[in-house]
Amino acid sequence: MGPDEFLIKCIFFYWPIRTKVIILTAFVSTLSSLTGATMKLRFEELSTSPKKIVLDNYILELDSGDGKVQLDGVLMARRKREDSVVLQIDVSGKMMIPCSRCATETLWTFSESFAYTLIAGEEAVPVDAEVESREEDLELLYVTSPEIDVDEILQEQVYLSLPQQILCVPDCKGRCSECGVDLNRAECRCSSDHSTSPFAVLGKLKKK
Repeated sequence: MGPDEFLIKCIFFYWPIRTKVIILTAFVSTLSSLTGATMKLRFEELSTSPKKIVLDNYILELDSGDGKVQLDGVLMARRKREDSVVLQIDVSGKMMIPCSRCATETLWTFSESFAYTLIAGEEAVPVDAEVESREEDLELLYVTSPEIDVDEILQEQVYLSLPQQILCVPDCKGRCSECGVDLNRAECRCSSDHSTSPFAVLGKLKKK
């Protein structure tokens, strides 16, 4: 019997019911982070008291095969009205991305804090007259159903955080446009082979 099988046997046969529920809930949460299952929150599950969700090595799948991001941080969600929810996220992440010049796999890290007020409905909803000052600058997001697709929001923030250029080192030399050699690791020989290129003939004719 392996260690995993022994743990499951202990959970079901020897531990109290309450302990079983706590451990199995944590186990399912861990499986979700490992398998990249989509995280969603329904408005009806939230109250006016903030619900805290810890992102611990949460694996986020990006669209169109762009890769995976490992996230750590804290998500706070609370019900503002029957049709709206305030969502605040402090998150840091990392992923491997090809260098913009030489295509070498490069570690990219980021850290972001953002907040939204999500409103169920397609039309603008009048805002209450009494709004807390810290919520005045929150970006409004309208959703078709009273549900928060947390993964979709996280994906958007990852794409917005991406710089225009990611370099393996600040002075990356890139690759030779002719032979494709990585100029950071090897010296290109194309410059010594110009005499064998078709353009070398034109150079000789010009000299004459």
